[in-house]
Amino acid sequence: MGALAALAIVVLAGGVGSALYLGVDPASLAARWGRAETPAQKAEEGEAQTPFHTVARQAGISTCRNVFADLGLALTAGARYAMNTEWLNPEPDAHSVQSLVGLSYEGGQSRTQAAGIIFAAPNERACEGNMVRIVPFERSCEQVAASLPAGSTLRETLSDVPLYELGGKAGQALLVSAGGRCIVVSVARLKKAE
Repeated sequence: MGALAALAIVVLAGGVGSALYLGVDPASLAARWGRAETPAQKAEEGEAQTPFHTVARQAGISTCRNVFADLGLALTAGARYAMNTEWLNPEPDAHSVQSLVGLSYEGGQSRTQAAGIIFAAPNERACEGNMVRIVPFERSCEQVAASLPAGSTLRETLSDVPLYELGGKAGQALLVSAGGRCIVVSVARLKKAE
């Protein structure tokens, strides 16, 4: 998950500042099965308890539990967040799981709101998942591009929107210019045998 953790930090670099890394707020978790209001605990031997693990366990999801949780942790690093998660009953472990996530980053006098999507689906004996995060910046896309991690390269331009391969195999980012601002759409994929 190292590459995903790097992705969680990269779009924030130079945005609001180091005060962004406040950690998650488990008490704000909102999902179909209620709220997780306890701090991190052990869910299973060797596994840290996170709101993403809690939702997966309550829903009966095991095949995609770790992919869902790893993508969720990468998506929400440094943010306060709330999520709405959906899965299919009565066979939740045989179908996809999806979370829509609202994010808040706070630093000094500023507060930035963002959004994200986590999607994971079983594939034979493995699970594949994707994460998308959308973060607006009060800076130009040229300034944001200069703060991407070392090794990031412009892959191509899609209808005047630059697509970057992020350094350290941390995923990809689209930089969407919006009237002097930049909206960063970062994406990452993960596949694991569970």
